[in-house]
Amino acid sequence: MAIHEAVYKSEDEINVPGLFKGVQTEMQELAETLAEDGLLASEIKREEEEYFSASNLDREAIARKLTVMANLSQGFVPDKRLWRWIEKAMA
Repeated sequence: MAIHEAVYKSEDEINVPGLFKGVQTEMQELAETLAEDGLLASEIKREEEEYFSASNLDREAIARKLTVMANLSQGFVPDKRLWRWIEKAMA
């Protein structure tokens, strides 16, 4: 699906998970490449702890739940309804 088509279709007509499945292999390869050059798991955990210790604990809970959902379902794509709900919950 071309970007132009996605922009000018109604939300009900756009298959967002389908858009991601088309590039899934490419994204996985890129993630592997980035992981090779990236931080160790222990460094990532330390940086996450530093970030979340300076912010609201709710943010950490939401981030972890989104990560769990993304890992459980390859079709999980947070849409604007979810982001609106998160904004309300954080207010």
